[in-house]
Amino acid sequence: MKYSFLIFLIGFISCTKKIDIKIPRQDDHLVIEGHVTNHLYYFYVRLSSTLPTNGGNDFPPVMNALVTISDNVGNTDTLFVNVFWEYNTKNKKREVIGRVYSLNA
Repeated sequence: MKYSFLIFLIGFISCTKKIDIKIPRQDDHLVIEGHVTNHLYYFYVRLSSTLPTNGGNDFPPVMNALVTISDNVGNTDTLFVNVFWEYNTKNKKREVIGRVYSLNA
């Protein structure tokens, strides 16, 4: 009895069936990741594009974009590209609590 159950279990586990799923092609989308803090540090933003479902995890960076961060009192900063393809402020800044910040890319 023990052996028949073991043979059944091995046979059950070893059965496989290949299923092909048709995933429709999606348009590329812009992915925006950012960091603004109330500590004295650079504000930065990463821009990348999405990939097809089977495209892996190396999302291509978006280069040569015009990226600005502005607040609700009229301050605007243009961000510059660093060696890691992050767009960051030229100088260290500190977010002011209570202000509303907007990103334009």
